[in-house]
Amino acid sequence: MSLTSISLFCILAVLANASPVPNQPRSVYTLREGKPRLSFQERATVSGKSIQELLAIDRANVVAKYEHNNKLAAAAKASGLLTKSKRQSTIGLTDVNSGGVDELYYGTLQIGTPSQDITFDFDTGSSDLWVPTQNSNGYNDGTHFNTAASSTFQSTGQSFADQYGSGTCSGTLATDTVSFGSLTANPQYFGAVTQVSSSFDNNPATGLCGLAYQSIASSGQAPLPLNLYNSGQISSPEFGFRITADTSNGAELTMGGIASDYAGASFQSTPVTTQTYYEVNTNGITVNENIVSGSFPAAIDTGTTLIYVPTSAASAFYNAIPGSSSAGNGAYNYPCDFSGTVGFNFPNIGNLDFNVNDLNAGNNGDGTCVGAVQGQDIQDTNGNDFAIIGDVFIKSYYTVFNFGSNYVAFSPANGNT
Repeated sequence: MSLTSISLFCILAVLANASPVPNQPRSVYTLREGKPRLSFQERATVSGKSIQELLAIDRANVVAKYEHNNKLAAAAKASGLLTKSKRQSTIGLTDVNSGGVDELYYGTLQIGTPSQDITFDFDTGSSDLWVPTQNSNGYNDGTHFNTAASSTFQSTGQSFADQYGSGTCSGTLATDTVSFGSLTANPQYFGAVTQVSSSFDNNPATGLCGLAYQSIASSGQAPLPLNLYNSGQISSPEFGFRITADTSNGAELTMGGIASDYAGASFQSTPVTTQTYYEVNTNGITVNENIVSGSFPAAIDTGTTLIYVPTSAASAFYNAIPGSSSAGNGAYNYPCDFSGTVGFNFPNIGNLDFNVNDLNAGNNGDGTCVGAVQGQDIQDTNGNDFAIIGDVFIKSYYTVFNFGSNYVAFSPANGNT
């Protein structure tokens, strides 16, 4: 998928990425759609695995997500032409929080005629829109899309398949009316999914809405933001994310602009360097305002919870935090009482710190905590080791993704960290 995602949405994964989490034995525990998640410690208890083992599973999912989308990007040509448009709209997002960690954010789109409300994980690390249908093999609590009930649903007859970490989905490429708040894409291509991995049963959102560039869309079709822009539905080729910390209220996604309370805010932007994910360059990761690693590119991925950096950067990061130690496989423990600053240094911007409290991905009970910055050597579409910067960082900033002028912009969050 991307650099979160993700980028699209899991009980054995400690953290959400835009991909589903790996399968788990049904005899242990099954978390259904729309239900709250267990904390990380509780998951470790019911699964019989350690937090480090769960982190390793999540890491494998992220790697698989990006390797899959890199193959799509390698075969794609950069798309470009955008037309004029008119307006914007905002929808609320629900924060899924487990044990004090904000794992993912989902919201509602309307699909079909008459419209059906379907929840989606919004992922800047992937580019396809898909939803399980009423005849899907996956668990259905009444939230799947009923194609038979929509008079505007049309199947193209073409197959659709996508892969997210250890999870997969497949079905038919279709079109229908899709509404984002007051905006309507008609028609919008999406995957009408009939086969899904059992890991999707554990997702609080029903479907996934990829927001990255068309070059990595499995369908080959325009993602929802580009479709809304090309059809004149939104005012500018961009969208803004506000994701909150430890609360189910206040998070939102604005398509075609930014939230009204940020109209006078000062934004700092850095250019997108590869139009697949929202990939940008960094000058390195920082501790106490000092760059402690070499430079590397990074994907800004709303569909991924944690932060994954090249292993050399992770080592340098924790070496700069006294009392830290490796837990193996790219995971690290650090003193829970660490109160310095942590962040990234971006070209054209400089240092951007994120809330140090969000560095804590779990308490070991011995005065050390599991670090939310993980080491993993993942290659981008250019073959470079890069980072995936997920929600741990993003929720400290109102973040704008512009796919016309191709940049990502940040403004400090208004009281959300």
